[in-house]
Amino acid sequence: MISAMRLQAFVVRTCASWRGPVVPSSKPGSARKINSHRLRNAVALRGQAAAVVRWLSVILLSFIPYEACGDIFENRMSMDTTPVEFSIGETHYKIPRNYLFTMDNWAGGPQELVSLRVEYPGLLPFSEKTKACFLGERPCRRIEFAIVTAQFQSGEEHFPSLRHLFHDQKPEEGPSGLELYTIGPESARIEIYRKVLADHTLVFDCNVFDNHGVKDGVCQVLTRTRHGGIINYRFSRQELKNAAAVDIGLRNLVDSFVTGESE
Repeated sequence: MISAMRLQAFVVRTCASWRGPVVPSSKPGSARKINSHRLRNAVALRGQAAAVVRWLSVILLSFIPYEACGDIFENRMSMDTTPVEFSIGETHYKIPRNYLFTMDNWAGGPQELVSLRVEYPGLLPFSEKTKACFLGERPCRRIEFAIVTAQFQSGEEHFPSLRHLFHDQKPEEGPSGLELYTIGPESARIEIYRKVLADHTLVFDCNVFDNHGVKDGVCQVLTRTRHGGIINYRFSRQELKNAAAVDIGLRNLVDSFVTGESE
């Protein structure tokens, strides 16, 4: 069977040969003249080339099963529960494969960023039980989050540098016991939410916009775990009521995967 790389090279060479003639100008500064008959042939050949590429793609995908595509596209979900060992900064992790979605290097070892996907509530990984959720076959909340290097600042650490931008130093009362501070004009409003929890202070921002007459927004969280790692994730402003519960759950989950720290 033709390898994917050889097939791709064949398609590229074939398409390159079907680009049609390029006719240089006969005199310096004169308009480029292209024979109309050659131009029609070039257009026809390009159409044929596009059709061949589409058919080759269909044929190739029909012969390669989904799992085999891991050799080419490794950033995908898997139900494999085999632990993958890696490190980000000075922290070492061992995480079952079915939690993982993207990595810099799937062979393990040092990484800059690793992303995971879970179903909420429960923070469940990809499995037969959660498959319908992950594939969008039933309504659910799926959270994708990243573990990044410790050099990033958490929302709590960044909060003091934002204070001078607040409209009011005294917070408004937000949902679920969250403090609310605002920045910017109504047309470009940023909301800063803060809540003191048992072992850390949750701070995150939401970029607010109008969603067909409904106040909506995208919120971003950078939170530091007990082992010093940073978790980054986003959620809809409509999900503010669960913000603290999600943050506590994700921090506990990531900390449960820690196996040690570099000396």
